[in-house]
Amino acid sequence: MNYGKLRLSWGKNGNRDIGVYSALMDMSTRKYFYIDGNGNYYDVNGFFANRMANSALKWETTTAVNGGVDFSFLNSRIDGSLDVYLTKTNDLLNSRQLPNVIGYQNITSNIGEIRNKGFEVSLRSVNIESKNFTWRTTFNLSYNKNRIKHLYGDMVDIVDENGNVVGQKEADDVNNKLFIGHSLDDIWGLEVIGVWQENEAEEAAKYGRKPGQIKVKDLNNDGAIDANDDKQIVGHTRPRWTGGWSNTFSYKNFELSFFILS
Repeated sequence: MNYGKLRLSWGKNGNRDIGVYSALMDMSTRKYFYIDGNGNYYDVNGFFANRMANSALKWETTTAVNGGVDFSFLNSRIDGSLDVYLTKTNDLLNSRQLPNVIGYQNITSNIGEIRNKGFEVSLRSVNIESKNFTWRTTFNLSYNKNRIKHLYGDMVDIVDENGNVVGQKEADDVNNKLFIGHSLDDIWGLEVIGVWQENEAEEAAKYGRKPGQIKVKDLNNDGAIDANDDKQIVGHTRPRWTGGWSNTFSYKNFELSFFILS
């Protein structure tokens, strides 16, 4: 090793990038018509609230800790860096879906706590270096995962198999597909386990399906596919691991390079 450097950093920042008046009620105009008792027709401008106010809305804050090392070997023929980080975001700004009976589709609100953790590795090497020819390689790998630690603080009862309340836990936000202990990008849906076959026609009929149609997992084994009871976390929209590998070949005034990303 001809070079080494340790790094440690801590920081905290805020975010309010949701629009200037997102915490306030928004009024909009709308025309309506009416006819009085004498049969006269009137065209009138009216006002209505198209956005719910949230007086408790506040800044999103993120605290981050990062540790890393930079290194170099063999007279800088091989060098790279390694970083490990942990971030904690409180009061994450989020558009929360509301029940239709309220009269509003959503409201901008804060989610309790989200944590991100991961690491990044980067390596660079000079494989061949001569007067007219050079071959360089770069490799990088990263891992990231976030997890919801808290939501809105609403509590629900924990019930055992006999219907007895044995405790309480913080409620998930099913409408917005946010689940405590899971990632923001987790996919909540029905699990497809195959296609109904000809020899499964009788069983498929119990679910209102036919051979050739998609087979969905009956999670609670009640003989029916329910849009809520049979849904579960079936994946995520973003990869946990990403990596890349590139090579560059130089010969006099010519250069060839390629890059592989996964």
